[in-house]
Amino acid sequence: MSFISENVDEHQKTVTFIKEQYDDHMKIVMFSFTPTSLTSSRFGTSRLDVVHDFNTGVQYIIDQMRGNCTTTKIDQGMFDDVTSDIQHVRIRTAREFFYFNSVYTYEGVKNIRGVDCDTWVSQRTDYPAIMPQNSTWEWAFVSNNWTSAYDFTAKYKTPIPWQVSITIPGMSVSSKVNLYEFDASAPKVFEFDITNCLANKRKRTFQFAFPASTTSTIVVNKVSFRYSLLKSILQATSVSPLRVSNLQTEIIKTLPTVTFDLLDVAPIKGDSTVTVVEPTIDDAANRIISKVSSGQFVVMMQANSLADPQFLVPTANSLRELTVGASGTVTSPFILHKTTRPPVRTRPPSVAPVRTAFPTRKPAPTRPTLTRFPFQTFTDKNVLCQGSIDGYTAGTMAGVSVAMVIFGGFMGGGFAVLLSRRRRIV
Repeated sequence: MSFISENVDEHQKTVTFIKEQYDDHMKIVMFSFTPTSLTSSRFGTSRLDVVHDFNTGVQYIIDQMRGNCTTTKIDQGMFDDVTSDIQHVRIRTAREFFYFNSVYTYEGVKNIRGVDCDTWVSQRTDYPAIMPQNSTWEWAFVSNNWTSAYDFTAKYKTPIPWQVSITIPGMSVSSKVNLYEFDASAPKVFEFDITNCLANKRKRTFQFAFPASTTSTIVVNKVSFRYSLLKSILQATSVSPLRVSNLQTEIIKTLPTVTFDLLDVAPIKGDSTVTVVEPTIDDAANRIISKVSSGQFVVMMQANSLADPQFLVPTANSLRELTVGASGTVTSPFILHKTTRPPVRTRPPSVAPVRTAFPTRKPAPTRPTLTRFPFQTFTDKNVLCQGSIDGYTAGTMAGVSVAMVIFGGFMGGGFAVLLSRRRRIV
């Protein structure tokens, strides 16, 4: 799911915004926001993308303006994670995102922001976890007689969250989180780009095509096809979703063709509960080569819940590796399959022309012998100076920053900022 949260602090008279994307299937979460003076960010005021990979337990903090990236372990106690033990975290479930692990009661229909909403209220004594206080929580969901113009089918999938309120009298906290553009479907995982975070590590690029008979199916369902293709790549390689980058689909000579980058392993060891060691980039690449070449790579695509699934298999001999080397050229465009080369044409043997004898002429006067020097060639007309030009190797620029606590998850970044500030005051 994905949404934009508007965090209203009624006590401090401030409003902050944050875009949140949550994919439980892929086990990845991303927060996008612009830091303010309230967040005490050490990354300036440029827009930040914070990506949490719960497959590896690694957090990526990316400056969208400068391209800098900082990698750390996922901070414990954040709104999108649950501390499983003293050293590990896991992603929250949908129920845990709502903090519905306490006793709550239905309060009826209320008009909130001009919309009829069903509301629930809960009294809690265990929040926040560090300094538990008496708190009051209220959840509001759009009533069934209203339809979201952003996603008119959302109410048939799950109730549309509209507002979450929390009041903590002992900490002078009174805040509301208004939710906009709520989408219960899978988020745009291709926006979870950590390429800059692995700029100093290896990557390999692959391309393969599907039969022309699948063109109409792929073109009409391009979004679902890309997502299904990503899942097939992950199943074949056993890598984290973030390691499949720049996945593109296009029609080349009537054939649906896909291209993607396979990134290297995470630069640090995270704190996820997952204990499976991810394959190296070469192991993952060999797996995708083997699957596609043998015809065992299958993309199961289902356009909608009512349609029958379709199984798409790429053409085995279309697989190419387009990995670019340090010289900037494609190092291995056809290394995976042998290609048939046209026969080499041979010219017929040449016949020496018959020369007619002429009267013998006097030899021309000999020219004086010139001394030849290294890197120079002398002729009787000019001098060609030969030398070498030294080039410069481009340096790698990486932004180095210290870790920061990123405030996000379903309750939004504003609550964590307020609570952390209140704790310091108390």
